[in-house]
Amino acid sequence: MFLDKTKPCGPGGVDFLSVDGQPYLSDLNTGRFNGCHGPKLFREAYAPDQDFYVWKGRPTRGLTIQEFWGRCIEAGCAFQPGRSERGVFPLLFLRNRSFMFIALGDDDQDCLELRKVADQCLVACSDPLLL
Repeated sequence: MFLDKTKPCGPGGVDFLSVDGQPYLSDLNTGRFNGCHGPKLFREAYAPDQDFYVWKGRPTRGLTIQEFWGRCIEAGCAFQPGRSERGVFPLLFLRNRSFMFIALGDDDQDCLELRKVADQCLVACSDPLLL
């Protein structure tokens, strides 16, 4: 309804908060790219027919991108552009600081299942001191 009324065009986005299950517009970002454009462009380039889900967080202390990616491959959830149709891809990974991942799946439920597997890959660790 909001998009139908405002008919936005060009780069930008809107942020909503949920309070007691009700959406509230909290920030209007118009005329510029925002944090969701990268994931949208990635999806358009590598999996345009898939649904997607993006999330951010802080990786397990000491975990490297190579370790995480290896775990994703072993778990069968790694999205490999040009070779995979679905999976998880690390759009951003700053060791000990921050990550942003995209899950590309057949539908919303598939994306959420991929996220669960990727989240397990974040904490699967052989050294209990790093957990």
